[in-house]
Amino acid sequence: PTGSGKSHLVKAFSDSLRLDDPTVMALLTEPVTVNEARPCLPFLRLLRRALRLPPGAQQGDREAQELSRYLPPSATETLLQTLDPEFDGITPSAVPLALSDWITALSGERRVIIFLDDAHLADEGSLTVAHRVVEELEHTPIFFIIGLDSTKKPHRAAPLERLIARAKAHTPYEALSLKPLDQDAVLAFVR
Repeated sequence: PTGSGKSHLVKAFSDSLRLDDPTVMALLTEPVTVNEARPCLPFLRLLRRALRLPPGAQQGDREAQELSRYLPPSATETLLQTLDPEFDGITPSAVPLALSDWITALSGERRVIIFLDDAHLADEGSLTVAHRVVEELEHTPIFFIIGLDSTKKPHRAAPLERLIARAKAHTPYEALSLKPLDQDAVLAFVR
């Protein structure tokens, strides 16, 4: 449920893994709100943090070089344009495709933890990114965590159901139901 400590638990878990292996990359989305109009916003925020690009800062050559390490030029251009809050045009490729290709390519270099928080509120583009990444789980070192409040009606029920069904088809798959956790409970759980 909302406020159960999912985000704290996942952050503590990923921090503990990075102590043993600093190459592990944790891509943790921020909680979603229903009112967010921009498609794929949770993953775009995640991309911005991964590129160490402060909110409101313009992307430049450094970010272009970083993305081009993993993506073809059209996908790099798509993500750079999409990160620009002023951009309102057509991108060279689909944003969910470019985002999922970036995440999958990252996992070719290092182990990746992805946490999609509040998936029950996610837009269809974000669920498409998640679904495409889940499709690659058999071939990539990605640990994918879907956080949702099962007591709330999903914003996009059908795509979320498809995502969960696809995730369940992969082994190992584990579902955890959490009661609200305080900081001490989170630390005890991670240990």
